Amino acid sequence: MLVLLSFFHLSLVSGSKSVNGFTLDLIHRDSPLSPYHDPSNTPFERLQKAFHRSFSRASFFGGKSVPSIQSTLTPNEGEFLMKISIGTPPIDTFVIVDTGSDLTWTQLIYGDLSHTMGDLSSETFRFASSSGKNVSIPNIVFGCGHDNAGSFTNVTSGIIGLGGGNVSIVNQMHHEIKGKFSYCFIPLELLLDSSNATSHINFGDNAIVSGPGIISTPIFKKESPTFYYLNLKGNIVIDSGTTLTYVPDGFYLNLESLLMRSINATRKDDPFKRLDLCYESNENGTIDVPKIVAHFTNADLELSTSNIFTQVEEVSGRKSINGFTLDLIHRDSLISPYHDPSNTPSERLQKAFHRSFSRASFFGVKCVHSIKSTLTPNEGEFLMKISIGTPPIDTFVIVDTGSDLTWTQCKPCVNCFKQLTPIFNPKNSSSYKTIGCHYKLCQGSLCNNNRCNYEVSYGDLSHTMGDLSIETFTFASSSGKHVSIPNIVFGCGHDNSGTFTNATSGIIGLGGGSASIVNQMHHEIKGKFSYCLIPLELLLDSSNATSHINFGDNAIVSGPNVISTPIYKKESPIFYYLNLEGISIGNKTVEFESSPISLPGYDRGNIIIDSGTTLTYVPDVFYLNLESLLMRSVNATRKDGTYGGLDLCYESNENGTIDVPKIVAHFTNADLELSTSNIFTQMEEGIVCLTIMPGGNQISILGNLAQANFLIGFDLKASKMSFKPTDCTKY
Repeated sequence: MLVLLSFFHLSLVSGSKSVNGFTLDLIHRDSPLSPYHDPSNTPFERLQKAFHRSFSRASFFGGKSVPSIQSTLTPNEGEFLMKISIGTPPIDTFVIVDTGSDLTWTQLIYGDLSHTMGDLSSETFRFASSSGKNVSIPNIVFGCGHDNAGSFTNVTSGIIGLGGGNVSIVNQMHHEIKGKFSYCFIPLELLLDSSNATSHINFGDNAIVSGPGIISTPIFKKESPTFYYLNLKGNIVIDSGTTLTYVPDGFYLNLESLLMRSINATRKDDPFKRLDLCYESNENGTIDVPKIVAHFTNADLELSTSNIFTQVEEVSGRKSINGFTLDLIHRDSLISPYHDPSNTPSERLQKAFHRSFSRASFFGVKCVHSIKSTLTPNEGEFLMKISIGTPPIDTFVIVDTGSDLTWTQCKPCVNCFKQLTPIFNPKNSSSYKTIGCHYKLCQGSLCNNNRCNYEVSYGDLSHTMGDLSIETFTFASSSGKHVSIPNIVFGCGHDNSGTFTNATSGIIGLGGGSASIVNQMHHEIKGKFSYCLIPLELLLDSSNATSHINFGDNAIVSGPNVISTPIYKKESPIFYYLNLEGISIGNKTVEFESSPISLPGYDRGNIIIDSGTTLTYVPDVFYLNLESLLMRSVNATRKDGTYGGLDLCYESNENGTIDVPKIVAHFTNADLELSTSNIFTQMEEGIVCLTIMPGGNQISILGNLAQANFLIGFDLKASKMSFKPTDCTKY
């Protein structure tokens, strides 16, 4: 929208006509061209800071102004800057552009107690026109400040006053510009997302607004000549230095009430705790609003939705993605960097069980907030190949539904474990940013120079520490296409040690916490993901078959034989809790009683589903009852002793299995029929063992053996999990 200020008249139009005069770049403070630009800030953080500047500026607008040479004015940290040159020879500098000030640096006392004092002087000002020509204006009266202090920053040298007072540079240039100037602001969301697009300000003949679509309204004079007053059935100031629009309380309440009745969208809480009316946006980052018209005197100005609503969540720049599918690589697969061809299938299985014992023994540890937390160890049952940064750097990460924070090793390394792929160097990526301490995912106490740090300690004394950062993650879809997701919050680990191995660089967290990549991609995948795990015996026998994980529309589980059960929330939001009511063998059922560590008020949800644990763990009493029922139901020769730490073992038939009556796991609203291979596995030739274990006082876990050959769907919006019997080798 082009805005023309022509004393005493204001015109607005979409479009511009360049004649004589000159046009300058108006640099928003968050533009990459601005000396204020901080690439570590996200669009969300930039918007929040703009609002805080607006709150500060508006709070002082009610102060009575005294004569302009010594006055109390509204603070302006600078929404828009202009590059000018002063003197002969010219000295380049940035100044804050302010339609709420008339003086260009002179003796002032600002509303925020900032001040400048010095000599009122005359000098030649040079402006670098957008056409490439320099425009010099001699004899400009300005303040040559020798005593300047307050909230000013080191990137600007002062203010250029475009107000309506006598000493305004607009009035001083009246012979050159004939009292005319205009400007055209690009949308804020482009600036916040580090666009190089630039707003412009025009003077003189270049400022003339003509053509179709023009509307005009008078500019009114008030006691203070500095401000430009319009008449919106009342009084309102137009100001370039204020981001938000302010109206009287009574008018606001009536307008808010009308908007609430007119908008068909879901109300949301305000993330800033200062904005009252917020809604859940659609895929385009906006909402549907009926036609909006601001009625000025003699001018009805039609506004777009983006003129009165703005997107405050950090999702800008993301393309619409319907869904995608990735390979889920078991660590013992032929295509895994962990694969050791010298190991036999039996040795691989035994190692998988030992990893499972280690992981399960720590699941009872109480988790604190994810930014500084104690988590269960995960040496990696399933891996994912991803690329991080711009340009993308390939790496393998451990897939973990029992973690929320995604992290990878980063240079510089204070303490890093060896890895086969190159360690990610943030300095080589154009899309890398650290995040500030006020960012919503930075809720821990670890902060250093407004840089959010993280620390994760695992139950086996492994740890990772570093910067909580933002980066673009690229996934190689099974379809052959690459899917890039910008602005993913992850841990850039500079101090990492423990039981991690050189085959991976970190963990990708698929848990239920707010920092989980699943929740961070909620706009793309709509809270849905699913996976289909191939049976472990195929992997242990060096098969090329691959499991898959799906996101978004690709993750929908539908068709015949689908059953669904609720996902329950518990004290720790990371884990996915289901409610197991019992297990049947044939026509007899063992009732499930919750673990002794169940928390008051959380009587539903007694078992977590976990991709990183191979075995299934249940409370001791339940295990003993289930073991007893199995011993009465299985018609096979019992083997004495333990095999790989498993207690209930039998001689298998020539197919490497045993005959067991129908096995059903009874979840709330869902009876899941399991195959024999979901609860028994071949430990060595001729011997199979039960893969359900007593878990003591730990959390009960549905392990990945029990999940094999099911398409398992997570729908976090609906808080439900779906199961569909599937041959995952063909999925």
